[in-house]
This record gives sequence, C-alpha cells and structure tokens, in this order.
Amino acid sequence: MANTKRILVPIDEKEHCVRAFDWYVDNYGQEKQEIILLHVYSSLDHVKQYSKDDSQDASELQVDEMKNILRAANAQASGMLEGFEQKCKHLQIPFKTRIELGSPGDAICKVAKDENVTCIVLGNRGLGAFRRTILGSVSDHVVHHSRVPVLLVPPKTHF
Repeated sequence: MANTKRILVPIDEKEHCVRAFDWYVDNYGQEKQEIILLHVYSSLDHVKQYSKDDSQDASELQVDEMKNILRAANAQASGMLEGFEQKCKHLQIPFKTRIELGSPGDAICKVAKDENVTCIVLGNRGLGAFRRTILGSVSDHVVHHSRVPVLLVPPKTHF
C-alpha cells in the first residue's frame, strides 16, 4: 500500500472514543488509508477473571493464572474492538488491531512510532484546564509527547 496513510485510533468503551472514530470516518475517511485500532489496558484490575482461590493476592499468582488473566484481558479487548472492526469492514477501510498494556498516553505514542502512523485521532472528554490538571488527560499527554500530528475531536457540545 504505497502512500497509504496510517491513522491510529485509540479505543476504549467510552463515548468520546466512539465519537472520535465516527467523526474521523465521516469527515476524513478516504482511500489509501489504514486505521490502526488500539486498546490499552492501564492495569488488569478490571479484567473479569476466574481463579480457583479468590483469597490469593497478586503477589501469589502462579504463572498459569497470569497467562489466564492476560488471555481474559485480550478477549475483553477483542470484544470491545469488534464493533469498530465491523464498521471498518462495512466501509471497506483496511485496519489492524493492537492491544497493549501500560500507561495509555505512553503506549499510544509508542505504537504511533512503531507503526509509523501519519496521524493520531483522539476523542476529548472536554475537561476544563483545572480538572485536566488534577485528573490528568491522555489526550493532553499525547499532544505533548507525540511526534506526529494529533487530531482531537471535542465533545458534541463544543461543535
């Protein structure tokens, strides 16, 4: 795919990610592009898992149990990404998916570099400056650390 634009779209279950994906496809989706759908787990705390002994803490987990947790995390992420994959297939947009574990902002910047992307498309929650400073913001981190352009899609109330 010569001259193909590679667009990174980080995905989670939040509305602002869905809005960013839909806005990008509606306004800039075109031929000669590939969308990279990325989900980043910042921790495995929210992964639904099943252990033989719920009394064990994380330090006592066996290697097999950690592998099961990672498999469960990948299965959950794959399920979350499936709707976006279906939209890409329907619109005949080439895509690939990536699932990473780590700090979302750092992982997005790393994948952007590794995949040699043209642009990163992020949904913005619309936090004010004070709340963004206190709570932190993935989009703020990516804007300041990315080596490629970042397109921020604001909440609908802003456009």
